[in-house]
Amino acid sequence: MSEKEILKKIREILEEEIEKETEFFRFSEQNRELFGKVVDFREIETDWGKREVVDIETEDGEVVSVLLGNIVLRNLFQRHKPKRGDYVLIRYVGWVEKEDGTGYKNFKMRVFRKEDVDKLIGEERAREVEELRPREVEKPKAIEKLREIGKPKVVKIEERVKEVEIPREELERIKDFVRDLMKYYTSISVDDLKLFIYKAGYEIDESKIPFDKLLEYCGLVRVGDRVMRVSDAERFKRASEKIPRH
Repeated sequence: MSEKEILKKIREILEEEIEKETEFFRFSEQNRELFGKVVDFREIETDWGKREVVDIETEDGEVVSVLLGNIVLRNLFQRHKPKRGDYVLIRYVGWVEKEDGTGYKNFKMRVFRKEDVDKLIGEERAREVEELRPREVEKPKAIEKLREIGKPKVVKIEERVKEVEIPREELERIKDFVRDLMKYYTSISVDDLKLFIYKAGYEIDESKIPFDKLLEYCGLVRVGDRVMRVSDAERFKRASEKIPRH
């Protein structure tokens, strides 16, 4: 390898290292707050030794890196101990000048735990379902009259549902929505699941795809009037079989 080729190789290595170098979020009077979800912790080597870096995903979906070089910031993270999935709000409150003329950047920080996020989402979804749940209405007098004279005979006609494929893209969107929803539930009633799907803007035409077939496509199964993941249903079945029957 010639000297020129060696220099070219060295340059490529250095350029690659520069590309990998992390650009840190800088707090200032114009950039006072950072809010987002903690996605990762890592260590890097600095001029002051090893320092921890926290990667935070902002509301816009951008991941920014915070270097815990400031002692106040470092102490806040050690005190609150946020974990991956927790939400943090970091606020720069200004420069504090000490009596000896030196100073430091001061911060405040609060943490919202992942388990509280899951609980909050569950409560909100439950409230949405309750708001959408059809209310009981007064039965028409004609129905009450029919009860007085006796129930008419009803002839049951078996309908054969034609399996007509709905557009693949639409089916995939419904599948993604249902799978995301079931991350927050072990099981959900059939009616509530249909309400969620309807509120999300999807209309299921059961003449085109039977509801149970849609459940199967989403990796779910109906157990009575409930819907759950296939794996949960199998565990539920095994647990039920172990219960002694008298």
